[in-house]
Amino acid sequence: MGLFAKVHSTLGEFSGGWVDFVQRWLVLVRPVTDSNLSFLQALTEACKLVPNAMLLGSLPESEVEAGSQRGVAALRALEKTFGRIQALWKPVATEEAFVIVRRRLFEPVSDAKARETVCRAFADAYISEGIKMPSKTHEGRYLNSYGDKTQDATSFWFDTRANLRREMEDRKKRFEDKTRTNGSKPRYRGNRLIFLAPDHGTILRFRDCIRTALAWASIVDDVAQGRLNIDQLQKKQADKELQLAADVLPRAARECYKWLLCPAQQSPTDAKPAVEAFPLNTAGSALGSEIERVCVENELVITTWSPIHLRTSLKTLYWKADKPACGALAFWEDTQRYCYLPRLKTRDVLAQAIIKGAASKDFFGTAYAQIGATFEGFKLGDPNVQLDDTLLHSILVSDPNATVNVTVEIGAEFPNGAPDHIKRAVSENANSLGLKNKSWE
Repeated sequence: MGLFAKVHSTLGEFSGGWVDFVQRWLVLVRPVTDSNLSFLQALTEACKLVPNAMLLGSLPESEVEAGSQRGVAALRALEKTFGRIQALWKPVATEEAFVIVRRRLFEPVSDAKARETVCRAFADAYISEGIKMPSKTHEGRYLNSYGDKTQDATSFWFDTRANLRREMEDRKKRFEDKTRTNGSKPRYRGNRLIFLAPDHGTILRFRDCIRTALAWASIVDDVAQGRLNIDQLQKKQADKELQLAADVLPRAARECYKWLLCPAQQSPTDAKPAVEAFPLNTAGSALGSEIERVCVENELVITTWSPIHLRTSLKTLYWKADKPACGALAFWEDTQRYCYLPRLKTRDVLAQAIIKGAASKDFFGTAYAQIGATFEGFKLGDPNVQLDDTLLHSILVSDPNATVNVTVEIGAEFPNGAPDHIKRAVSENANSLGLKNKSWE
């Protein structure tokens, strides 16, 4: 007779009722051998076939408790064997709990009128407590369902005891998402804004995670402040649930906020900025690095700017016939305000573009002040400039329609008179340069 047949036959002799509780299964099957596992498999299969037979076994909850590598291997084998036919333990339902409490603590209620009076008194007390009690205890259907003739007053009493899960769900309803706004005032630096936006398909789950974490946090705080009285087991459960909820939040937020929204405006005459959306990779690097990658790759934020682009912006928007210069600092302030200008990462990006452009004679000249029609300290091809007080001057010769007149005046004083050889050299150079007035006084 095979092993399974022997076990089945033995268990069948106790068909009237048989329970086998085996503790420390991990010790029994260590080391893992075919014979040990064969016996366990035969025992579990036999128990499944014998009426009224039950096999209870306890296993370690983690690999740490399993001990060595051999213990972990044994635990895996046991989990697989039990897992094929196991029936997981489930807590009693609410109505079952009412019955258990009633049978253990109370005699049957024979006075229906007295029962209804007690239930009504409890209901009035819960309503008077306001938000201190679960919201459903304020509803009329709560009294109707627990105070009718089919229920005991014990069920009404039992359902209002501290129940962490019910308390958490009730508190979740009190928390709502709030969005900070700038009110009716316009934003002064609108071109410095890039928005991180949630995905419509995951926003509800994320909000639920937020409310769950806030609800558990309020419970833990109320316990610490003595406003909620629960036993130590429930306190540990609340602390654990709060930690789990807090751990879930960062992952849920990353999965939800997966869109980068960037205001954009093509020209100053556009009625209002448009919004461009760019997807973020939620499974990649850190959020900050991912946002920076998307901004740089799509030129939403400029980290390095060429002087030719600076000259184009100045020529298009700033340089006019009656205003051939623009302050560098004023231009920087405008880039922070107006969405039709480039969004420079820092002020240093503009400073580097000015220095590179000023070093060449192809882009713009620089000056440090304007007095009337005169530009003090005008330079061309000199990179030695400061951003704060620099004027960016247009080079008119770059415009094919411009007419440029240059007047040069040279004066020299000789207290004791100029020697003849100097006069002769100056006159010859003046003739070569085509100077109109080259006389000596």
